[in-house]
Order: sequence, then structure tokens, then C-alpha cells
Amino acid sequence: MADPSIVPTSLLSQVTREEVTVALGGDGPDELLYGYEYYPAFVLSRLYDKLPRALRRLVVEPLARHLPQSAGYVNPRFVAETFLAGATVPAWLRVQTWLSAFTAEAQAGLWREPPAAIASPETLFAPTRALFEAPDTADPWPGWATSSPGSTCWIIFW
Repeated sequence: MADPSIVPTSLLSQVTREEVTVALGGDGPDELLYGYEYYPAFVLSRLYDKLPRALRRLVVEPLARHLPQSAGYVNPRFVAETFLAGATVPAWLRVQTWLSAFTAEAQAGLWREPPAAIASPETLFAPTRALFEAPDTADPWPGWATSSPGSTCWIIFW
């Protein structure tokens, strides 16, 4: 599951298992059935990829920098810049880019001597890449209206 909630859910499940045989989890259709904004962003990023590079660089990206920083609850500039950051990396790295609070480079910069496992996006997000490039999934992120390998892995995890 490409959602940060898996960490507390896993920890809670381990503690619960010490005393309880059966429990209901808190992750639901949002995680399993593409209920978050980054799933439709995959569809939009495919359309964005089809735009000529010059149009993206000379029109779309400058327009994103001129969006307002606040519109009530939503920050349109942040949304656009986050989308563009994910749309410009390889497809297997997009969810991690959209969800991560820090880039792989920023995470490595937080360490005095970063562990080799976080030295680059290729190593830090290797499990995501392996899932994305699995030979039995021709299109692991087909769109927001179908199931994903992430949901299958989540079910197997439990």
C-alpha cells in the first residue's frame, strides 16, 4: 500500500495480535480503491506526458508558479508544484514523490552519514519500483477506477 498509514496500522496490528485473534482494520476503500487525489493524478500525469516538452516548460510550469498560495483550505500553487514534481519523474517514483514530505536527497541530507539504503530514490524506493516493474503486472497503475497491486499486497500483508 503506497500510503503512509501502513506504518501505524502495522504497529497497532502487532500490539493487538498479542491479545486479540480477530480485529477490524481502519484502512478502507480510500486506500484500496483509489480514493485519494494521487490516483487520478496518475491519469493526469499520463496526459501531461503527452504535451510537448516546450509547452510544459514554457507555459504550464510558469503558470503553476503564478497560482495563488492560498485559496481557503487548498493551496493551488503547492498542489500544482507537487503534481509537476511527480509528473516529471519516472512513473514508478510518482506516488513516492507525491506522498513524501522530503525528497530522497533531503532525507539523505538529514543524516550525518546516510545509510546506503536511502542514498538515492532508486535505493530508497526500491520496493515500490519492484512492485511497479513486476512482470505479472503489465500496467500496475492503470487508473483510479480499478484495483492495484498495492491493494493485493495489502490484503496479503494481513
